[in-house]
Amino acid sequence: MNINHISSVKLGAKNTNRTKQPTIQQPAIQRSDSISFKTEQTIKTENKNLAIFKNVFGGLLIIGAIVGFFLEKKAAKKMESEKDAANKLKNELEEQYKKLLDDANKKLEESEKKIQDLIKNLKKEPAAEEKLTAENTIRQADSDNSIINEIRELSQQVKETESTSEEAKNAIIKNQIINQADSVNDLPGMVKVAGYKKEKNILTNKFIEPLKEGKEDELPNVILLYGPKGTGKSFIANAFSEEFILNKIKIDTTLNPKEDLKALKQAAQDAEKIYKETGKLSIIRIDEIDSLFETNDKNIIEAYKNLIQNLMKKSHATIIGTTNYPKSINEKILNIMKSDMIYIPPISREDMPALLKRYTEHFADDSVNYDELSDFIFQKAGENAYSNDKISSLIRGRIKELNSMIKSDVNTQLLNQKELMEIFENSKPDITKESLKNYKI
Repeated sequence: MNINHISSVKLGAKNTNRTKQPTIQQPAIQRSDSISFKTEQTIKTENKNLAIFKNVFGGLLIIGAIVGFFLEKKAAKKMESEKDAANKLKNELEEQYKKLLDDANKKLEESEKKIQDLIKNLKKEPAAEEKLTAENTIRQADSDNSIINEIRELSQQVKETESTSEEAKNAIIKNQIINQADSVNDLPGMVKVAGYKKEKNILTNKFIEPLKEGKEDELPNVILLYGPKGTGKSFIANAFSEEFILNKIKIDTTLNPKEDLKALKQAAQDAEKIYKETGKLSIIRIDEIDSLFETNDKNIIEAYKNLIQNLMKKSHATIIGTTNYPKSINEKILNIMKSDMIYIPPISREDMPALLKRYTEHFADDSVNYDELSDFIFQKAGENAYSNDKISSLIRGRIKELNSMIKSDVNTQLLNQKELMEIFENSKPDITKESLKNYKI
């Protein structure tokens, strides 16, 4: 029963004349109960949300820990793999250079044996041929020693890189491999010329044999090597001039007939002076000799004729010239040199394997069959031809390309049969059958 209501009734009994007081309702107590109920519900909801958040956050922490564990494990595995790859590369490089060193030592032993044999057979007055052979053999031995020292230095550099970063080690290896691809030019004399047996025999008959026999009067005034561009004319001329211990004079043409004539006269005078002082013959090297004689000036032509006809007799010198355009040489001068002109054609099928071996030495694996590769190249060329320069450029370019990409987990790249065939499959020959007709003189 409502307390206020009871009080009101009692008061009314004592004074019935008073106005009856209205009954006061108590909604305040009911609102307070409602607010209390709502607050409790809110707290429960917030506690529930907080519990969910804790569960989610805890789950994320667990997932993060699991992911971190696997990432760390993967990183450790990768580092171990890279370390194994680096050790593998190091071992393979050491084996490779050990093989190179062994090969070079064998060459040195062979050269030393040749020298000993020559010493045993030499007489008090050795023949000119024996002298020349001994000199060449000694120079070959010196070259072999030089190669051995380079290989030893290279091997030492590889060992020293063990304490350096992988990046520095790879840089040294790549540079040495790329430089080694160009080392064929370090060989002495005609040894560096692969193939061209016929052409080398002609040079031997025209110059080497008379020189060995002391028949200076039979030596030519001019040897002209002519043929398509890139067939190795300058290379052969340079190798030939290195074959003997002779004085060497190089003339660079200027396209000025008077200046070129003056340079040739000066070379002849120098050769004559050297012969008087030392007894040595001279070789005068002229590349693109056609530009030297490309003139219609009668006086200059006559001066050239007189100079060339008496070159060996007066100056004790022979000109070795090269040209891609023999027909552009003045006919009167050409007639003087005609008997001593040697055609240097594109490499023959017979000599192609030797050329390919020279260009891929130390950079081809055992799968390469040079006879089959030669057949493939000639079949690809058809009636056209690949120049030596083109062949060299394709092969050495590929060697450098492969080995410039060496990383710690990649082995030194060697060319195989398929790789070499693909090089020529994707390249056209650079000497056309039409251009070859221009060299029929």
